[in-house]
Amino acid sequence: MSRILALMLASSLAAAAVPEENQQLFNVVSLSASVHRDVPNDQASAVLYVESTDSDPVALADRTNAAVAAGLKLAKAYPAVKSHAGTNNTYPVYGSNNKQNGWRAHADIRLESTDVKALADLVAKLQTNMQLGGITFSLSSATKDQVDSALIDEAINAYRVRADIVRKSLGGKSYRIVNMNVNTQDGGTPRPMMAFRAESKLSSVAAPPLDAGESQINVEVTGSIQVQ
Repeated sequence: MSRILALMLASSLAAAAVPEENQQLFNVVSLSASVHRDVPNDQASAVLYVESTDSDPVALADRTNAAVAAGLKLAKAYPAVKSHAGTNNTYPVYGSNNKQNGWRAHADIRLESTDVKALADLVAKLQTNMQLGGITFSLSSATKDQVDSALIDEAINAYRVRADIVRKSLGGKSYRIVNMNVNTQDGGTPRPMMAFRAESKLSSVAAPPLDAGESQINVEVTGSIQVQ
């Protein structure tokens, strides 16, 4: 083999060995497509708490813990509602003379359920001795995953439609996808609720009217194509 032929062959092999992603691309266009859907919220979360003061921190802690334990025990009667203890804090209270004159305790329990009616009924019972910190509505994981899958398919199809429009505008015969990113987003709907104070003399409380509202799920596809 001649020296010139050997050099030409070596150059050809070196060019072929260059990874495709490192080669310069032409007619590359960046574009995006997005779709969204408003979906009824099917999950509710609630926070109920007790808060009181006392000069004796031990008596205060005992009363607070007993109230939380009673609330969790009541919640167990609602198997469709998940419940657990949340924050539990005790801190000093200072008077106008900047001297400590007592203690304040705050403790809460957290509820979550896709059975919104059961959660509302439980909240009503707990409000006879606890205060409602708030209720938040959102999509359950199962519903979100189902909608995400459908919207991802729609978003990719919308991306391909736009890619074909770009191809036609540039006079290309075909295109190939160079890279693609798929992003999903959703938001809940917080709805603050009025709370009955712990010292209320009511023996029963009407269930709070709950309007779950909707969450919007957005799927955006971004990327680049090469028109050929």
